[in-house]
Amino acid sequence: MVALRSAGFDARGEVPGEIYYQGACRNIRADILIFDNTATPQIIVEVKTSKKYGPKISKKREEREREQRDQYRACGMPLVYCHGVTQIGPVVGWVTSTAEHLPEDFQ
Repeated sequence: MVALRSAGFDARGEVPGEIYYQGACRNIRADILIFDNTATPQIIVEVKTSKKYGPKISKKREEREREQRDQYRACGMPLVYCHGVTQIGPVVGWVTSTAEHLPEDFQ
């Protein structure tokens, strides 16, 4: 998150929220949300660590990951995965290149 903030983005961690998904209101907690300059969320960054889950994950975990991904995509914002803090560089690069395609308030 520090790398995103250093690049000039309003990035906040562990952001709670509610979404309407499959006919019900659901609570979510995004690992990192990047906001525009009007405090409107624009990009979700989900951090996954292979150290925690290993190279192979269980069927149950895979189903939860898929549901989480689908819920986040239902928000209508881009969803980016970051595999641990050492991989934040490519995410910062992607967000920087994507920012020019987002609403004017994002710059």
